[in-house]
Amino acid sequence: NNLRKTRPDNLLNLTDTTDIRNRKPFPSWGRPENLRWAWWGWEPLANRQREGGRAVPYFGATRWTGQWHDEMFSEATIRRMSALGINLAVTHFFKGFGLKAERDEMMQTAEFVKKCHRHGIRVAGYTQFRSLYYETFLKEEPRALSWIQRKADGSLSTWGGAYYRLAPCINSPEFIRYLKKAIGYGAREIGLDAFHFDNSYAGPCYCPRCKKLFRAYLAKNIRDKARMSFLDFSRVEIPPYNDQAAMVRDPLYQEWIRFRVERLSATWCEIYRHVKSINPELGVITNPGFPRSPAWANRLSLHPYDFGRSTDFTFAENGNYPCLRDKNLITQIRAYKAAESAGYRVIPTAWLSDKAGNTRCPDTGREVDLSLAEAAAFGGIAGSTWALRATAPHRMVIDRPGLAPALGKFISFLDRNRALYAGAVTDAPAAMLHSFDSFAFQSETACQRFMGLEQSLIESGVPYGVLFAEQLEKIGRYQLVIVAGQVCLSDEILARLRDYVRRGGKLVVTAESGALDENGLQREINGFDGILNGK
Repeated sequence: NNLRKTRPDNLLNLTDTTDIRNRKPFPSWGRPENLRWAWWGWEPLANRQREGGRAVPYFGATRWTGQWHDEMFSEATIRRMSALGINLAVTHFFKGFGLKAERDEMMQTAEFVKKCHRHGIRVAGYTQFRSLYYETFLKEEPRALSWIQRKADGSLSTWGGAYYRLAPCINSPEFIRYLKKAIGYGAREIGLDAFHFDNSYAGPCYCPRCKKLFRAYLAKNIRDKARMSFLDFSRVEIPPYNDQAAMVRDPLYQEWIRFRVERLSATWCEIYRHVKSINPELGVITNPGFPRSPAWANRLSLHPYDFGRSTDFTFAENGNYPCLRDKNLITQIRAYKAAESAGYRVIPTAWLSDKAGNTRCPDTGREVDLSLAEAAAFGGIAGSTWALRATAPHRMVIDRPGLAPALGKFISFLDRNRALYAGAVTDAPAAMLHSFDSFAFQSETACQRFMGLEQSLIESGVPYGVLFAEQLEKIGRYQLVIVAGQVCLSDEILARLRDYVRRGGKLVVTAESGALDENGLQREINGFDGILNGK
């Protein structure tokens, strides 16, 4: 009941090859109802060995990792997965050791691509965006230390605290050129059908390059002397980073968040265009860590609406494998909703947890069915992140009793019934307003209120959409707009909401919404006074 075949204008038309919102090319093979994906070892052996022993099904190394690795890439496994209905494999390409250091495994990927194509499976190559393994990479690119992000004290930044994984600066033209070189090699020499860019977000950087760009951004964009108290930005330093900043009032820090989001969006626009310039049929898959934790603007330099212009698919990698956990509904629906509105599609990479909180793979066919059903029902890409994970030298999770039949049976069900849901979009009478400034500067309140009311809609079975503030021209298609925890709203947004109510639209507004303007400045009276008339 949440889906319909007749679509309002200006939504993403999955039967076309172009995103209507920004005319971006979309691969003709990439319609969600036609894709069934599987993880296929996107960590190279070198990475597993370098990380040492960790939880085997997910990362890490064992004495028999090589045996499992060879089994996973064998033609027998490819044939088996194809027979189950899998037609998109996401596997290793570039992890950050260097094109020369990874050449042998890249050649294995090239052979894997040929085998997969014989069995009707397209291949996406894992391409690391956020780390370079200095022990091998600097041998290939000795000057690459100048590409790396700097902490406030001038030291080198690393990814995830791993001292051997240096985090490149997204504003380094040399790093972007190298990444483009790797993309070209993957497309032309390896034969990849798509690229999966992992960790496609950006952390804070204090390098001289970023400092110069930030000062230029301020000089170009800031004209309000009363707000900033100074207009000569030539000596401004980047403010100290606070990853726990639930409330951002410092105007310089606010602009630093906006600057970082703008730079990440521009970088991905450049990379996306480069991929499509090679071949518009190449797919772009990203993993920006959304939605996984609050304060994504500050922590990840991310605005999902902007990001949607430069990706075809996004991994939602988190612990939201659909289930009931202690009577609480766990779901990926909020990821699918944001994606539909922003113009991309979600590949769920979610995990279950045991009673001790440890990550686990599905144990039953019912758990397999539910993940596939939820993805298909909400416009995601159904498939499996768990099937080929290792459990023993020649055994994988898919070998557990009942899992392979469940996967194959449900994919067959989806294939037989794709005409019922292909191209469908949510028939939503209600929308949740998503204001960037609220999530950036009042992240704790915005996330708690927004996600809390969102969860109520999901559990009540009420179809809803996400309405980004940049999309207010579409507000008239909704009977109800929910403004939950959107503390920071501009006068322009409030005027659009006032007009919506004047024309018969209805609002649900939490008390703190509209209390501040887009820069977090307190209003004399709440922005919704005079709109709601006490209701």
